[in-house]
Amino acid sequence: MTNPEQTREQILSRVRDEIWNMHNSEDVENVLKAMWDGLGALDVPVMFCSVNLIDDETDPPLVTVYSLNQEGRWRQREFRVEKDGPILRIWKRRKLAYRADLQEDDPYGEWDGFGEIAVRAVVDAPFAQGTLAISSKTPNVFSPQDLDILQEMAQIISRGFQRLQDLQTLERRNQKLESEASQREEREKERAALHLVRQKVWEMKGENDIEKVMAAVEDGLILLDVPFREYGINIVDQDATSAKVRINTKTRGQRARIWTDAPNPMTYDFIISLRVCG
Repeated sequence: MTNPEQTREQILSRVRDEIWNMHNSEDVENVLKAMWDGLGALDVPVMFCSVNLIDDETDPPLVTVYSLNQEGRWRQREFRVEKDGPILRIWKRRKLAYRADLQEDDPYGEWDGFGEIAVRAVVDAPFAQGTLAISSKTPNVFSPQDLDILQEMAQIISRGFQRLQDLQTLERRNQKLESEASQREEREKERAALHLVRQKVWEMKGENDIEKVMAAVEDGLILLDVPFREYGINIVDQDATSAKVRINTKTRGQRARIWTDAPNPMTYDFIISLRVCG
């Protein structure tokens, strides 16, 4: 027959297992269920059980609550709190806060906030990232043994959330490294594409060489993964008394087509504009 100490250790072991299986904050549900089952097996008279994660770096502070009730209903919600609100005050003290009967003694002004639920007894066990809380409609219901097991569970949760934060930090760092690598690759592609076009421009000896530049532009667009069906280079004579334009267009994979009403553009200053058609 299993003795109470063995039962207690088995329950804590299951909570630890669920903690180590956490990969994101949504996995808190499995942790809460393990705790709920464990508290029930130890005859702790719980009506609500919740993990309250606190982010005090925002203004006002943000509390994310993961809760489970007697019917097994799982709920997640977020709300902003005042810096001197009850949960922040309890958390910052880093000491177990047992309000045995809110109707008789309400040190944090919580009684009215529970409304029709009529919670009488509440316990918060602070840990590094928030508090682990249980409550009941029955006053003075939690024993010293109940408070001990809650504090043990809070310490286990603290280590679990620290591990989760470490995993999330590592994931963000990896994402940043991947983003930086991708940006470097894009910059290399841009330099390579510009070099292709620049090389052909430098090699130009006459207006007919524009087709080689067009081919280099096409290769550059493909290298940069620019979606296009047709593109063109328009050479405009800035010094002519009337507009003189040499239009060079090319459909992807085909030869260039040229229309011109300008003299040899190589004898003039000119502007090049690139048109890309998807």
